This record gives sequence, C-alpha cells and structure tokens, in this order.
Amino acid sequence: MKKYTTVFIDRDGTIGGDGHYQSVDEFPIYSYSIAAITRLKSSELHVYALTNQTHIATGDMDYQELFDSLIDMGFDDAFIYPHTAESNCHCRKPAQGLILRA
Repeated sequence: MKKYTTVFIDRDGTIGGDGHYQSVDEFPIYSYSIAAITRLKSSELHVYALTNQTHIATGDMDYQELFDSLIDMGFDDAFIYPHTAESNCHCRKPAQGLILRA
C-alpha cells in the first residue's frame, strides 16, 4: 500500500476567499481551514501551499507578506507563482513547475 507524505493546497477559493484575488489583509479564511491543516499535519503529512499570485508582479501584493501569512496559517512551506500569466512560465499552475519545485 502506498503511503502519502504530502498534501498540496491552493489558497484562493480552497482555504478561504472567493476564488479570486484578495489581499492578505482582506483574505477571509474559512472557519475550518486551520483545523483541517492541523489535522493533516497531525497525521504526519507535510502540508504545502501552492498558489498563483500574479498580483505580486503588478505590485498589488507583497511576496514575503503572502508567504508569512501562509506559514502563519500552519502550512509547512509555501510555493508561490509571482509572475503574470503572460510570462508563459512553466511554474504557473496548472503546469507542473511549481509542484516540482516543492
């Protein structure tokens, strides 16, 4: 039987928000998200955030502030795509570059 060791979770629309960009200060986390992350971690799983955040490239969001907010929510690490969609980078989800980096 294969044992899973890692869970990857998106930010917008998965742990909170409405599926669209919201600043760190305006991002409403769902009431159950912290408990769910904690429960996954108590099962000896690594829990990583993976998120496309093109608003970093436009200056509307700060990379470090976003990273810190995800760590504060309980994630073990965060992998953030900070470029615009037009950059055509292999790291933008759903491409596999970001998850390979993780």
